[in-house]
Amino acid sequence: KKEKKDKRDRKEKKEKEDKNEATLHPLQLLAQFSSPCHSINTKPITNPIEYKAFATVKMALSPISALPIKNRKYLLKTYKHCFTGEEFISWLASEFQSDLTDRTQALKFAEQIFELGYIEHVCQDHPLLDDKLYYRFVDPFQLQPTSLWRSVEEKEKSEEIYKQIKMNVSVGAHSWRSLQWKNCFRASEAIDFLQNMKPPPKLPNCTNSIPTRDDCVSFLQLLRDNGYIRHVSRRKGGFKDKDFSFFRFIRMKKRKQRRGNKRNKII
Repeated sequence: KKEKKDKRDRKEKKEKEDKNEATLHPLQLLAQFSSPCHSINTKPITNPIEYKAFATVKMALSPISALPIKNRKYLLKTYKHCFTGEEFISWLASEFQSDLTDRTQALKFAEQIFELGYIEHVCQDHPLLDDKLYYRFVDPFQLQPTSLWRSVEEKEKSEEIYKQIKMNVSVGAHSWRSLQWKNCFRASEAIDFLQNMKPPPKLPNCTNSIPTRDDCVSFLQLLRDNGYIRHVSRRKGGFKDKDFSFFRFIRMKKRKQRRGNKRNKII
C-alpha cells in the first residue's frame, strides 16, 4: 500500500509540474499576436524598434519559420515550446542578413527583443545569451502597459537611485526556514541603504527632506511594480520591511513581467 501511495504521489507531482510548465503552443501565440498591441484595449505600438521586435516575433512563430520551437528536457524536467539562445541568434542572422552582418549584431537585436518582454528564460534566471540555455516567447496578454511614473524626470531620477541600490546593497545566498535562495538581497538592507544615502535621495511622492522607512518601502514597492526587482518566490504582494523578505534585481528596463504585473512605460 505504501508503494502504491508513493507511486500515486509521484504521478500527481509530475502532473502538477507539467501543468505549471504548460505554455501556449506557438500557433496559439501567433493568433494572439494578430495586431501590433500588447493586450486587449491597449494602444498600438508606435516605437519603430518595438514594432520591429513585434514583427520579428510574428515571423519566428510562423509555421514556416526555421526556428526550432519544441519541447526539451534537462535534468529529467521537460520545458515546453522553447528554443535555445544559440538557435535564436542563428535564426536572426540568417533571416536578416542585410541588416545584421554578424552574430554580435544579431545578439544585440535579440537583447532588445528580450528587454521588451517578448522572450523569457524558461526559469527566468538568465538574460538572453548566445548559448544553449532555453528560452520561450511570452504570451502577449501578459504584457500590459502602466502609467506609474508621473514624468520622464521622475523615472530617470528613480533609475539613478535604483542603480545606487544595485551597486551598494549586498547580493548573495540567504536562507530562512530550511529554504535557500541565491543572488538575492534582504528587503531591510535596501531600506537601510536608502535611509543612509548622502545626500538624502529625493524619492517620488516623498515630502520629507530625509525619507522615512515608510517612504523607502513605498519607493521600493514602486520599483517592484515597474519590474526592477522581484520577490525570490515571484509571489504577488507588497514590499515589506522584514529581515526574512528577499528580493532579486532585474535587468534595467527589462519589461518582461508576470501575469497581472505592469509594464514600465510612461504616458
